[in-house]
Amino acid sequence: MEKNYKIVGKTNGWIAQRDSLFKGKTEITIERDLTLREAQKKLLDFFNEDYDTCYQNWGLVRCNHHNETTSFSDGTRSYEYDSRYFSIEEDNEERWYSSSYYAVDEDVDPDCDYFIAENDDAAVAYAKELANKGVDYTDLGHVELELSQVCRVDPEREWEEVETIWY
Repeated sequence: MEKNYKIVGKTNGWIAQRDSLFKGKTEITIERDLTLREAQKKLLDFFNEDYDTCYQNWGLVRCNHHNETTSFSDGTRSYEYDSRYFSIEEDNEERWYSSSYYAVDEDVDPDCDYFIAENDDAAVAYAKELANKGVDYTDLGHVELELSQVCRVDPEREWEEVETIWY
């Protein structure tokens, strides 16, 4: 299975309170669910924007900004800009999802399911599998389900929807 990567920004508390990108947090995830190549391209784009340059590749960045940039043997990279640090990291965080369904066979309102998945694609596949299996409610027998949506949720915000990823 291909690894997922994310681009992370870190800074100190003083800057975090004043930078609209950080919105008061000292560590943020800017992009996630990226291949290594996508993350490398986006980090290069962020670097070019921050430094007002238009380098075509990371090699030119390293030659001209050696003290502000780092490259690692696993293909990840990072750079510093005005006490803000941006890096590519492997994305191993567990993410919570909710799925909701329509009942096809009966006039039943099935409950939502909450579950953990590695990424959005895996969450949608799992929710579709649950829908295909249906449910067996007491006294109603088997009820076929139709998936209506899958949402990424944040358990720290009492399951508030973060992003709907599939209808």
